[in-house]
Amino acid sequence: MERAPSRGAAEGAASSPSLAATRALTGLLIGLAGGGLGSLVGLGGGVVMIPLLTSWMGLTQHAAHGSSLVAVLFTAVSGGVGYARQGAVDLTAAVAVAASAMLMARVGARASGRVSSARLQGYFGMFLVGVSLLLPVSRYVMAHVDTGLALPSLQVVAGGLVIGVISGYLAGMMGVGGGAIVVPALVVGLGFPQHLAQGTSLIQMIPTAVSGTWTHHRLGHIQWPIAPWLGVGAIAGGWVGATVAGWLPSPTLRYVFSAFTLLMGVHYIRRSRRALAADGRVAGRTA
Repeated sequence: MERAPSRGAAEGAASSPSLAATRALTGLLIGLAGGGLGSLVGLGGGVVMIPLLTSWMGLTQHAAHGSSLVAVLFTAVSGGVGYARQGAVDLTAAVAVAASAMLMARVGARASGRVSSARLQGYFGMFLVGVSLLLPVSRYVMAHVDTGLALPSLQVVAGGLVIGVISGYLAGMMGVGGGAIVVPALVVGLGFPQHLAQGTSLIQMIPTAVSGTWTHHRLGHIQWPIAPWLGVGAIAGGWVGATVAGWLPSPTLRYVFSAFTLLMGVHYIRRSRRALAADGRVAGRTA
């Protein structure tokens, strides 16, 4: 005689599709939020998605970082295309930045073991706070900012290579995205308008995101059941973010970027202080 399934088994079978749907919806919302905010300010959105993936979905730090890279890739493509349709992408600068950044990211990753990660995060946070204060006034204290004048191609390539060296090294050393460095460097260093700097920043992320996604896939860090939903949300969010950015005047967009950068800087400073305090407690117990 065939036995009926137990109540617990029936409930488990019924809840499994529901759980999968909930996780898919959560991944979609996280991708939408990260892609929208990331594209709005010319960043990949990982700084938004990684904390949400760990807190809302219970992913480990490695899994959250790897899975978020899938969404960062789609944010860069979707947002970059959105900016390009507005004429706000400099491909020459994007290629130059990406080429040197990909090389220097490996150097920075190797050097990371020789420097305190907690201190580096604190220094990076202070750098971001400084950037957030500089950018809003840059057009008033630097004559070349926001002039709209086209630079010679050789100067753009040289400047892009230097920016890529710095952003790639720091990104590899601290495990952060380079957009927070690339955007202000393009504005202050090459005098790019804010829209052009953000669109170029998104495009230069694409090869790095492809490489990082493949590496994390080989390491088993990507949660593929939710990664497609993150990607779909990031595509929609990236397009919306680029569209909204196109509606904003350059000074207003610069204030938005500065506010976001300030929050990031405070976040890294606080995280650095917590890590240093924890290291001090461990050192005190082992002394």
